[in-house]
Amino acid sequence: MHYSDWNRFTPPYPHTHDGVGFVESYSALLPLKPTPLDLHDCCNGLLLFGPSPSVRPAEYYVCNPATKQCVAIPTNPTHLEPMFAALAFNPTESLNYKIVRFAQTALSASISNPLKLDIFSSDTGKWVTHVVPLDPAVYGLKWIKHCVYFNGVLYMLSWASYLIAFDINIKTGGNISGRAIELPEKGRFDYRGSIGISKDCFYYSNHDGSEWCIWSLDHGEKWNLRHKIPFQHFAVARHPVGKLLYQNRLGTRPCGFHPTSEIIFIATPKFGAF
Repeated sequence: MHYSDWNRFTPPYPHTHDGVGFVESYSALLPLKPTPLDLHDCCNGLLLFGPSPSVRPAEYYVCNPATKQCVAIPTNPTHLEPMFAALAFNPTESLNYKIVRFAQTALSASISNPLKLDIFSSDTGKWVTHVVPLDPAVYGLKWIKHCVYFNGVLYMLSWASYLIAFDINIKTGGNISGRAIELPEKGRFDYRGSIGISKDCFYYSNHDGSEWCIWSLDHGEKWNLRHKIPFQHFAVARHPVGKLLYQNRLGTRPCGFHPTSEIIFIATPKFGAF
């Protein structure tokens, strides 16, 4: 099904306890066999697959495995090479979605060469390029290729203790704002941390090897410390997983938040995710 034939998805959204079955549920919808590198993003039940060098013309694919629907979206003709792209979709706001493609790397952006975002909207069926000047503090920094969409804003982390926010909920012909939000206790953590949404709240989590901290971001973009968990609690835990986390605490990373429960997922290089 091509975009010109159909442009909206219908709930429900993917939910399965069978990992293999879930992979089969979306791979069967695509005209190519996807690899992990082809999956750019997921957002509220929709999956975004990027252009494949073996497929011409190059296309994005937005899939809903639950309803077995897949839309092919041609890339912008000005796209010279595949770049990182994110998906923005919230069915409580609209059944339309957006693909946000970063037209250049963050390292190459500067005051004289500001960041450009190519945005496709399923509402209009068109790509539009937006020039997005940023705070000088974040130019030349490496950004982590993972985005979180929340209340019309696309968020991503940088390696230098900043959260980058792009307000993409704009009218046709409007401007996109980009700003840098300093992360809490800047300079304390050596790890990149993790961002996510849980129960309609935006969270950031990180640790310094001695204690785990979780903050929420309020509407005034101020950080509120919600939880502080000493790693020593894991050491004395009765469950063996707690002791494993304590023993491997220096390699432990936050990797996500449960969307409907106050649960954080953490991982270690040796034992995977918990």
